[in-house]
Amino acid sequence: MTDSKDKLEISLRPRSVLTVTRTSLSQEKLIYILVSNKKIRYRKGSSKIVYVGRTEKGIARIAKSAAYRADRIFKRPSVTIFEARVITFRESSSIKSRKKLERAFLLAFKGLYGQLPLCNQQGKRYRTTDEFKKYFDKMKLQHILKKLGTN
Repeated sequence: MTDSKDKLEISLRPRSVLTVTRTSLSQEKLIYILVSNKKIRYRKGSSKIVYVGRTEKGIARIAKSAAYRADRIFKRPSVTIFEARVITFRESSSIKSRKKLERAFLLAFKGLYGQLPLCNQQGKRYRTTDEFKKYFDKMKLQHILKKLGTN
């Protein structure tokens, strides 16, 4: 018989590490933005946005992406929480709208803050083509980025 002092100590952590909500995610193909609880300093200001991405595999890909980027995000001082926010849109069959929209968000972010979000690697050489002239309202994208970056 083992002594109770030899047993391993266990405890329940007071906060959840992952919360999944049932959102209107009827789409598998999504744009998502990872947002931290603290602002990150960029060249032209600061924002809570740390990553902009796209998925063709729905919510499971978002969870993998968040887990993959967690170490880098949590290395920032005072960052203790980050969440994934989903951007919904009506897709066009004539263009690859997810890719165009992700690119447009990255270009808009770069325009506002002078560089890409902390965890984005792809997009450093992006230049505006027809994203804002033909497909998306730049002011609307900037509004969304500012709203997510300051709340």
